[in-house]
Amino acid sequence: MKYKWVRQVDGMPHVPAQLVGAELAKLEIRKKGVLVPKDVVSAAKPEGSKLHQCFQWNNKKAAEAHRLNQASEILRKITVEYSDTKGEKQTIRAFVNIQTDGGNYYCHTRRLVGDIDLQENVLGQIQAALIAIKNKFAQYKSPKLKKIWAAIDDFMSE
Repeated sequence: MKYKWVRQVDGMPHVPAQLVGAELAKLEIRKKGVLVPKDVVSAAKPEGSKLHQCFQWNNKKAAEAHRLNQASEILRKITVEYSDTKGEKQTIRAFVNIQTDGGNYYCHTRRLVGDIDLQENVLGQIQAALIAIKNKFAQYKSPKLKKIWAAIDDFMSE
């Protein structure tokens, strides 16, 4: 089996995907087919573990990284309620992630209304997510999924 990274993990030194994938597969077998993140961290703790270098073991740096992840989670989970043009209440995410060549940032969804560039950015993210979902599950050939894949293809060709 050949393992590859989808993309480099933020803050992790380059660790060959083949090495990590093989170790995770062995661990999954040892855990009788049930692998959870806690098991991965436990297996990686010993300095001689092939997974050890995948983690930040400096507690001060790890704590800061954890808080940054928490902040991102907060930005992704906070919603805002508003009344639409028909007076019906709607709930949407309050902040949207904007991806740029210089990095990512969040902006309030109200800014999207009048900013075509931000709208195009978000549309590009939606298209990329749809392609990723299709690629992730393309091997499943159920009739319902074929309809979904066709709808994605139609959307992308517009």
